[in-house]
Amino acid sequence: MPSRQAILPEVVGMDRLMNSVSLSAAASNLMRLAAPAAGGFMIAFIGAEWVYFLMAALYGFAVVTLGRVQLRHEPAARARRTSGYADLVEGVRYVIAERTLALLLLAGMVGALLALPYQIMLPGFVRDVLGGGAIELGLLIAVSAVGSLAGSLVLASLPARRRGLLLLLSSLFVGVALIGFASTTLIWLSGVFMLFVGIGSAGRQALGNVLLQHYSLDEYRGRVMSLYMTEFGIMSFGAVLFGLFAEQVGGQWAFGTISAVLVVLTLAMIVFLPRLRRLD
Repeated sequence: MPSRQAILPEVVGMDRLMNSVSLSAAASNLMRLAAPAAGGFMIAFIGAEWVYFLMAALYGFAVVTLGRVQLRHEPAARARRTSGYADLVEGVRYVIAERTLALLLLAGMVGALLALPYQIMLPGFVRDVLGGGAIELGLLIAVSAVGSLAGSLVLASLPARRRGLLLLLSSLFVGVALIGFASTTLIWLSGVFMLFVGIGSAGRQALGNVLLQHYSLDEYRGRVMSLYMTEFGIMSFGAVLFGLFAEQVGGQWAFGTISAVLVVLTLAMIVFLPRLRRLD
């Protein structure tokens, strides 16, 4: 995934990167809606093993398709050959030296630690708090995907202005929506809040991606995006903390408290990190 993200500016140009990332996210969210239903239908008619064969064939098709992609520019040349470890260290040093990138990664990690773990904890919340089952869980996931799809399409049409502030506001929006989600036991109202969570998540993830690429030098872009993708590992760590906290205070209080921390930290970044807030 880092390689795919890092090559986008070479395919579409930096001026269309926001549109490209947003449309890519929209396609992914569309698959979140369509793929489970299609997969269940095919498993029922042809069996799980043939579905896996089909998935493998689709990956092969993707490889062939990617091989035909034409770059608009030559990729940045490497000055020397070094080990993977040396490349990693060099990338970390570059991010630390570039304060803008460090702040963007910080914002991404805060979101990964506090906003993303809800995806892992959602099944237990639906069962224990909402009193639902697989159908209710599937509906909430689908509603979130609809929100993410809508958010991605809106982002694709926006001009490249005040994107740093929009990133922080998206994170704030997710936190407030999750607080609302935690405060209700009505499944329909939970769905409304989950729609808002999806909209905010689309903005947070797409804008973080685009801004990191925009402010990275070409030769470091791949390594910067690799560091950015570590947020998925941080999400798992956050889910462990989330689960431990939920055991002590219950699912609703855990959701609400962690979401409130996200809101407070995001407000602090808006107030005390003007460099991040003013990024275009």
